[in-house]
Amino acid sequence: MKNRVYSISKRFKQSLLEYLSINYFTIMSHHKAFFEKYATPISIMVAGLLVGAGIFLSKTSSNTSISQQESNETSINLKKVLKGTGINQKKLEACIANQDTKTKVDNDMNLAQGAGMQGTPHMVILTEKEGKPVQVAVPGAQSKEVIEYVIDNGELPEAFADYAVEVVEQTVTDQDRVQGNTSTAKATIIEYSDIDCPFCKRLHPTLDSLVNEGKIVWVYRHSPIPQLHPDAYNKAITAECIAEVGGIDAFWKYLDATVS
Repeated sequence: MKNRVYSISKRFKQSLLEYLSINYFTIMSHHKAFFEKYATPISIMVAGLLVGAGIFLSKTSSNTSISQQESNETSINLKKVLKGTGINQKKLEACIANQDTKTKVDNDMNLAQGAGMQGTPHMVILTEKEGKPVQVAVPGAQSKEVIEYVIDNGELPEAFADYAVEVVEQTVTDQDRVQGNTSTAKATIIEYSDIDCPFCKRLHPTLDSLVNEGKIVWVYRHSPIPQLHPDAYNKAITAECIAEVGGIDAFWKYLDATVS
């Protein structure tokens, strides 16, 4: 019973924090005037709510191991990926144990920080505007319609125009994890993502659909947020070990099993 209460409480805490801190982009675009007028009282109310939630949730979780629960989730997904893939399990286990891919994950995180990325998911869409290449930052788990608008127009929709930010130029390298048909794709989307982020889970099938339709090339980069998801960093290392030992197809299978 305690484990079940903890699980529900933990999801509530993560969803609340992420909705307020990460999904601000969509909220603000629709209620900009209201938030500007009442910014101070709203900030006080939100701070009080988060403190109260933190106290309540810390009490309900005192007898439960976060790392143990999330490690079990990783193990279950890993078994799904290993089945029928032909991955050498001993090599994979050694890679994970030694954290052989830690540098790759750290490099992705440094790229996110260097580009000024805040929150997850965060996309940079490489497309064209008036025949010239452009890069457009798109934060949050935006809808397929919004993403396709950016691909076709090379800019954010008018409703989001006030929140456009300058993009630090992004370059795709042979170190990136990529899928998609470059001959048909109209754009490349670089996603900075946290494997355990619920909004990343919401975006994942949208990007998967665009890849399957031949519209985009999808580049996945890790940007785990340990303050919200304590095991996300280790899951990123696991994903990269799977890529190293089992290849790019196994990498995407693992993401599909874990993020979906």
